[in-house]
Amino acid sequence: MAMPSSDISVFRRLHTWVGLIAGMVLFVAFYAGVITLFRGAVTQWQQAELRVQTTVSPAEYQSWLDRFLALHPQARDEFWMILPGEQAPQLRFMWMEAGKRGRQMVTQSELQSGADEKQEVSELAHLINEVHFSLAIPGMTGRTFLGVISLLYGLALVTGIVIHLPRLTKDFWLLRKKQGERRHWLDLHNLIGVISLPFHLIFAWTGAIWGLSALLYGLFNSAIFDQQLYSATGQTFMPMSSVQRTGVVQASLPAELLLRKLPNATEFTPKWLHYKNYGDSSVQVEIVAQQEKQLSQSKLVVLNATSGQLLQDQTGDNESLNHGMMMGLYSLHFGDFGGIAIRLLYAVLGVGGCFLFYSGNQLWINAQLKNRQVKIQRQGIVMAKLTNGFCIGCCIAISALFVFSAVMAEHPNIATLQTKAFFIVWAITMLYSFIRPIAQGRSELLYVCAGVTFLIPLVDLWVNYSQLFAGFITLKTAFLWVDLAALLYALAFWRLAQRATRYVMDFSGNIARC
Repeated sequence: MAMPSSDISVFRRLHTWVGLIAGMVLFVAFYAGVITLFRGAVTQWQQAELRVQTTVSPAEYQSWLDRFLALHPQARDEFWMILPGEQAPQLRFMWMEAGKRGRQMVTQSELQSGADEKQEVSELAHLINEVHFSLAIPGMTGRTFLGVISLLYGLALVTGIVIHLPRLTKDFWLLRKKQGERRHWLDLHNLIGVISLPFHLIFAWTGAIWGLSALLYGLFNSAIFDQQLYSATGQTFMPMSSVQRTGVVQASLPAELLLRKLPNATEFTPKWLHYKNYGDSSVQVEIVAQQEKQLSQSKLVVLNATSGQLLQDQTGDNESLNHGMMMGLYSLHFGDFGGIAIRLLYAVLGVGGCFLFYSGNQLWINAQLKNRQVKIQRQGIVMAKLTNGFCIGCCIAISALFVFSAVMAEHPNIATLQTKAFFIVWAITMLYSFIRPIAQGRSELLYVCAGVTFLIPLVDLWVNYSQLFAGFITLKTAFLWVDLAALLYALAFWRLAQRATRYVMDFSGNIARC
């Protein structure tokens, strides 16, 4: 039975307004999320020392650990030993230090040189990840905000299905370019939305759970579990949070021997060892490993580091429902369960999502600008300038962040400056968008975005030319693909800018004069 036209109209208005409210934020989240899919490559790109190919065997892990603690004894309370992998071929040590911002990190190359002065670690990959999860808004406020946006995102998907389902088979492959620019954009918007619908449902669902998890935990802890929920689940997600020093000095087992304590060790690829209270009799170590061909790939065990006793096992049949579900949701959200092919598919879907949100706003804006009522036209003008500044401005800010990170890599306060630089560039582009006419401002911002993005490989060539040429020869260095992707992005933005310029030239009236 066909749905009444009045109901369809309600769903259409709901889809439009929910999309307008959430669309710009989702554009930024998807754009940053595509980059976060390849966070390992970005990490190697941001730290030139990680590009140096070194060899280290598990038998040598302990000697490097001892050298690290000799140079940085303040890290004994808690530190991470990140093992070499495909994305970063060096051993790395990470810790948090009182009075200093962000994470402190030292690489195998730096330990070999004996440097004991440590500057801030570049936060490029981490900051982009925070933009994806919370728009880089501090604390749980940003993540909760993105969780609410994800709920609206899911509502927009459901209302879109209801609107287009009656004509799905008839209009699915239609791209009516001859019937005008607006009709062509609408057909593309509908086509991409329908094709990628299952994945967008996954993104909306997992995004809402991750974003609202803290809020839901608080509500359930008070209303249902009588303040016992945190203690019941804390050991799953922070298994060493309650460990306290005894004051009794006792040596730990060598790192290589601890890694052998992994149950069914041949099935896992160890990623890092997380030590707590090193050198004390209470020392514990959390070993995080990856298991291929699993939805929940991240597994962990907790050991008493002095005796090797197994304290907690989140592998195989011993994995708890909490850990399996949360790690599975994370893999679903980022496509970690299927290797590079799935991540590339997610990247394509992410770029398609950016088009989906941007085109949705543009369709509403164009309808407002063509209206004869001045008040409605002004609403369209404000939304158009806000969309251009917020969306294209974020693209410029992220590209500028890459360039800034390469040029200022040796600055002792690099992490602090990166956050400031990102938001300053974003604010400037939004201000510029409101100063300039809509169409001209859009094309100019796109040209700027293309130029700044093109600077990414050029600056990398200037700063790290020796490693870059070595990467072209071997084609085995992850950072090389960041530069190649930047070239493709620059070309895409340039083509979009040319199209936007033609749009200004070809169409007269409200849009060109605003």
